[in-house]
Amino acid sequence: MASEAFALIRGGRGVRIIVCLALERRFFSDRQIDSPMSEFRKTVLQAVRFALVSAVSLTIDYGVYHLLAERFEVSSSWAKRISFACIAIWGFFAHKLFTFRKRRYRASEPIRFALLYFTGWMLNSAVHDLAADSGGASNPAFLVATFVWACWNFAGQKLFVFGPGKSDSP
Repeated sequence: MASEAFALIRGGRGVRIIVCLALERRFFSDRQIDSPMSEFRKTVLQAVRFALVSAVSLTIDYGVYHLLAERFEVSSSWAKRISFACIAIWGFFAHKLFTFRKRRYRASEPIRFALLYFTGWMLNSAVHDLAADSGGASNPAFLVATFVWACWNFAGQKLFVFGPGKSDSP
């Protein structure tokens, strides 16, 4: 590829721009990671994609939570638990395919993911209940519980569920 790039660079200005854009795209890609700095860049890119998926998850989570707690008068604790369960299915596929770019299916992934989500669910519920009991407001408690869970979830998915050797990238 390098010889092709140098051959194209000798061409006109338009070709130079195309080559620069291709090299820039390659720079921001997380494939073929082999150095510590590249591994750091890969983790940062995964964290950005995780944040995007999590923003959609937060919307789904809060929508179901609000609907159950405010419209159907379900207790905020149970509304949070049910909304959390709704995003588990979405989260598995979105994080597997988009965040961590794993295409190959391994039977252990759903089991590991379920274990991570179950422990995260307990952590999320406990943090929510503690925060709600101390302040009485459900929205701040929801946000605190979601933040704590997101940190737990990213680390667990990166290291335990979809980490190196757990599944192959394309």
